[in-house]
Amino acid sequence: MLKYIVLAYRDSARAALALPLLFALPAAAELIQHAIEHRAGMFDSLAGMQAAADDPARMGFGQVKVLTLMLVLYWVSRWQALRGDPGRSVWGDGRSAALFALVVLLGFAVGIVQQFGGGWLAPFVADRGALAAIGTLFFAFSLALDVYLSVWKVGAALGNARLGIAASFRAMHGNFWWSLGFSLAMMLPLMVLHYVLNAVAVGRSLAVLWTILVADALVVGALGLVMATAVFLVARRAAERAGVALAPPADAAAAA
Repeated sequence: MLKYIVLAYRDSARAALALPLLFALPAAAELIQHAIEHRAGMFDSLAGMQAAADDPARMGFGQVKVLTLMLVLYWVSRWQALRGDPGRSVWGDGRSAALFALVVLLGFAVGIVQQFGGGWLAPFVADRGALAAIGTLFFAFSLALDVYLSVWKVGAALGNARLGIAASFRAMHGNFWWSLGFSLAMMLPLMVLHYVLNAVAVGRSLAVLWTILVADALVVGALGLVMATAVFLVARRAAERAGVALAPPADAAAAA
């Protein structure tokens, strides 16, 4: 696994240099969200952070940030697989965009449930402990589902209609636990740093606050590339072990 971790960080850095907009996209989205959070008083105090957690503007823009991360996955997958093929555009085509639109729709559906599900269930589940347990179980389910759908997501980004959801589950069979461990190893360090920076920013002077928030936006830009690269490597490893191709045949790609 260590070899793959090194590869993921190396390829993330190469993607940032080759396609700097892919780094800037989630970083800019995070910075805009921080501006919304600051206006809502989220960084005034710990009480302000708790009060602003459900701010409608913050919650709504969170979905925009989710979209930017999914778009980064689309372009990182294409850059990883097609950068040596002058006949294929890294930026995309109609076939791959149509297939990946389903990935985006599912991502939004899961994200909306994660964001608003607790509020929907609260009138029916009086016990806060039970509500927290349901939320934890759904998070674990969505994390496992993300791993199992890695091949489908990357295949869709590459325009491969043969790699549907069922094919993704088959390819991931026997690869789940390694893939989950690798995904967590890639995600957690930067994610922890992201949350620490948000916590440290609370109650700071304006100059110090925005210095921290800009640094956090850069961390999120790196996190977006690292997570997308990890998904691609998980999908490529599973596909190779299952003996299936991530990218469609050249003739199918040309027809698209």
